[in-house]
Amino acid sequence: MKPCHDGTGERLAEMRTVGVVGLGKMGRPIAGHLLEMGHRVVGVDLDPQAGADLEAAGMQRGAGPDDLVGTDVCLVLVEGRAVARIVLDGGAYRPALKDCLTLVCSTVEPDLMRTLHAAADVAGARLLDAPLCRGDHGARQGDLLALVGGSGTALRECEGVLQAFCSDVVHVGGPGAGQAAKLVNNMLLWSNIASVVEALQLGEALGVRRAAMVEALLPSSARSWVLETWQRPRDLPWAHEDMRMVLEASTEAGLSLPLTGLVHELIKGTRARGVLRDGGFQADGWLMPAYEDEA
Repeated sequence: MKPCHDGTGERLAEMRTVGVVGLGKMGRPIAGHLLEMGHRVVGVDLDPQAGADLEAAGMQRGAGPDDLVGTDVCLVLVEGRAVARIVLDGGAYRPALKDCLTLVCSTVEPDLMRTLHAAADVAGARLLDAPLCRGDHGARQGDLLALVGGSGTALRECEGVLQAFCSDVVHVGGPGAGQAAKLVNNMLLWSNIASVVEALQLGEALGVRRAAMVEALLPSSARSWVLETWQRPRDLPWAHEDMRMVLEASTEAGLSLPLTGLVHELIKGTRARGVLRDGGFQADGWLMPAYEDEA
C-alpha cells in the first residue's frame, strides 16, 4: 500500500478486531481480505445469509450494530441512506461504537458526514470518512483507493486494517473531505462514462468496430480508466444517486455546474436505452450493441 498522505509516515500498531457492517459486493470481499490478513472479523448484515461462507473462515456473526462492542475498528459499508441508522441511535452517536474507530466507507453527502463527525465529537468517539473507489472489482482484488477525511492520528491507527484491502490511501482533509473528494471522483467518472458511450456509438455509426476503436484510443490522448476497463464485468448501479448528490452539493455551495446537469440527464437516457441494463454493467461489458464479428 502506498503511504498515507499525511506527511508523517508514522505507523501505529495494527488493530486486530474489525467490525464489517454490510456484507454485500464490497463488504463481503473486504471481510475476506481482513480474515486472510489475520484479523478477527465481526460481520453484520440484515441478510443472515450474506457472507455465510466467511463463517467457516472464522468470521463471527453479529445480529446488528450493537454487537460491535469490543471491536477496535468498524467499517460501515451499507447503502448510503442507511449509514446514519448504523452510526446514530436516536439521533446520538451509537454507544456500541463509542470505543472503536469507525470508518464510513459508503458514499454519503458531505453535510451528513459532518453531522456524523459532530455527533462523534460530542460522544468522545473517533470517526473517519473513508469512501472507497474502484468498486467491487477493486474490493475483490484488494486494491481499493480510500479517500479519507478526519484526523490524521486516527488514520494512522487503522493503517494496518486498510492495508488488507486498499493499495492506496489518501488523507484529503478534515471531517467530510473524504466524501467531498468521492463526489468529485463520481462526477468525473460518470461524465467520462457518458462521453465514452456517445463517442463509441459515433464510431460505430461511422463504421469503426468498437474493439478497434477502443484499441486505437487507449494509447491516445483520449485514454481513460473507462476505456481501460471497457470489457471488465462490473456492477455500478448508483449513477442517478451519485449525480443527485453532486448537484445538491453544488447548489449548497452556490455553484452552477451546467455540464454536470447535462451529464445527469445523459446518464438517465443511457439507462433508458439499456446501456446500464438493470442499473449495472453486466459480463458483456457496457451493453452497447455489438457488431456481428464482436458478438
